[in-house]
Amino acid sequence: MRIVWIAVDVPYPPNSGGNVCIYSRIRELARRGHRIRLFAFARPDEIAGRTFEPLREICEDVQVYPKRSAKRALLGYPTSSVPMRVLTRPAEALSAAVGEMVRENWAEVIQIETSVLARCLPDPGFEGKAPAFLDFFSLMHEEAERIAAHLPAFSSRRALFRLEAKRARAFEHGALRQDKFYRYQFVSDAELDRVGALFPHLRQKLVHVPIAVDLEAFAAPEGPSVVRCDGHRAASEKNILFCGSFENPANEDAARWFARDILPLVRREVPEVRFVIVGRNARKTVGDLRSAQVEIFSDVEDVRPHLYCADVCVMPLRGGGGVRVKLLEAVAAERTIVTTRLGMEGVCLVPYEHLLVADREEEFARHCVEVLRQPARFQPMAQEARVVLARHHSSEAVGDQLESLYEDARSSVAAARV
Repeated sequence: MRIVWIAVDVPYPPNSGGNVCIYSRIRELARRGHRIRLFAFARPDEIAGRTFEPLREICEDVQVYPKRSAKRALLGYPTSSVPMRVLTRPAEALSAAVGEMVRENWAEVIQIETSVLARCLPDPGFEGKAPAFLDFFSLMHEEAERIAAHLPAFSSRRALFRLEAKRARAFEHGALRQDKFYRYQFVSDAELDRVGALFPHLRQKLVHVPIAVDLEAFAAPEGPSVVRCDGHRAASEKNILFCGSFENPANEDAARWFARDILPLVRREVPEVRFVIVGRNARKTVGDLRSAQVEIFSDVEDVRPHLYCADVCVMPLRGGGGVRVKLLEAVAAERTIVTTRLGMEGVCLVPYEHLLVADREEEFARHCVEVLRQPARFQPMAQEARVVLARHHSSEAVGDQLESLYEDARSSVAAARV
């Protein structure tokens, strides 16, 4: 099958949630023999550095378009009506290139990642030639609303995020009302249900497609870990790990909330514990949190060594959307997880059967202390969570579902031509 794949960012290296999700899907479909032409956006320095070259090994073609800088996009923000993420990705050239793929009858399916690119479809008339799929990944307006809720009242940042939420809601709902896509995909079944309630006439077009995780790649080595991430861990030390891309404001809020309000409560009971923050852009965004009790590792090539030496993984999220890839990777590594209810939204895991859940500082800290003091007690929970993950989030299972969706769409288009 010939697939045109349009991504909001170049999905390589797979060092953020979105990149992991998209790269794993492309790689699996390419492994099955499908031909993929990838169109994506990147910063000019990323294009110059050609960090995306490994994608050419699995894609028939890779075309990368420059993102507009945030400063330049801000100049047009006051007179625009669309979200900032849309302004930073001018779609005209990309849309024209995709339209050419359709006119040449190369494209059999168009896959568009995130609602940011909803207007990247080519000129009218494509519907009868190439069915298009839109994967929301997360609801932009909910992400912005949640971030605003935890910012200081009357601050300029809070006002900005509230405006962004208003614009994102109008943009996303507009894409749904236009109804130009064959299917609308969601990684979170909870977000799918909320959209289905607002747009009941689209309910049959809404599909849950889980995020795939490379289970074997994240399988923890046998035996206890006695080597710290930087090579000097003492046997008496205990680590609480938080991983995420800190280009996402929700992860910044989570790290600060844990370091400021939860970690001191944990250290009262377990004074030898350290909070380890790992993620893209971490040093620039939350570097001021570094202390004797807080370590920061920014832009690491491989998160697995940090996972393997974690005594507990935390997802103290109060904002954001979609499904947290780093949570799924922690499950694959059989780590015990403490998260908020929002942090586990959209995954097929059950609180207190597969992970621990708390939304208040005191309860969150108590769960961390319990795991640190009695790790063996919670190991069966982590093992059972991995079994559930293998059932629903393997690359093979997600690849099967995507193939089925695409084949159904292609057959429907062919039948309509007769």
